[in-house]
Amino acid sequence: MSTRRTTRRPRRLLEVAIALLALAAAACSGSSPGPGGAATTSGPTSAAASATPSEDSSGGVVLLVHGFATTAAGYSCAAYWGALEGAFRRWAPNLRTVTVGYESGDHDCDAIIGSDDPNTPIEDLGGQLASYVETTYSSKGEPVLMVGHSMGGLVVRAALARAGDRLLVPRAVTMSSPHAGTPDARVCPQILQCREQVPGSVFLSKLAPSPQGRGGTAWTVFGGAGDRLVPAASAVDMTGARRIVFERPAYDHVTILLDGSDAQNAVWQVHTGDGTVTRRDQPHSLRAVFLALTGS
Repeated sequence: MSTRRTTRRPRRLLEVAIALLALAAAACSGSSPGPGGAATTSGPTSAAASATPSEDSSGGVVLLVHGFATTAAGYSCAAYWGALEGAFRRWAPNLRTVTVGYESGDHDCDAIIGSDDPNTPIEDLGGQLASYVETTYSSKGEPVLMVGHSMGGLVVRAALARAGDRLLVPRAVTMSSPHAGTPDARVCPQILQCREQVPGSVFLSKLAPSPQGRGGTAWTVFGGAGDRLVPAASAVDMTGARRIVFERPAYDHVTILLDGSDAQNAVWQVHTGDGTVTRRDQPHSLRAVFLALTGS
């Protein structure tokens, strides 16, 4: 998303934004990161990897909501979500993805729900998303699945908190979203959305813990052990959700978006009310998101 040009910019956030655009653009050409973050072609990474899952022809709509950006150009939604969309097309050709833009500079998006800036409250972005979902889908009886990356997960959460009783959202997934905030947001106090993502902010403290759509919403939240921007503990700090941290690959804030491998050799830390459980031989990030959304 766009931001005002200021003399002081959050250095790490800027680095992440640049990396997102560069790596996601590369992903559009058909590559995805392997366990170490290096680009590999899609599909099993070795003979020991599990066979490619059979194609799923189920239909439906998945809304994809991007995160905070630090340049006035916003995001190319096609680049940001290119790896995920490519992987989903392989696994479920009839599952339709809809990329959502909400900032003034966003482009190459399937739907633009606003033309805001980083001083627009996240709660208001959630309201815009809720209105779009209700008007376009829920009012017609069509359920949608929702995915938010980084701040996009907070936008999704805010949408359901704002108007969940009017929205048909049976499943929602967040990826590296700062449910408990990110300390790095303190470096840009002049920007409202940064202040709202500081741990303990008024926005985060007031946000409903597990907001539900009409008929219920099953939440799954993912984090990466290698994410320095949004610590894994924050990414899975959501009551009532299925909470998973990728230990291996130890995704950072960018690579969690790009791994479309069919390998079944990831290591998860599944957080429960009683602690954590280590699970081995699990799917990589995008396959795990797909399975969480389709209930497989």
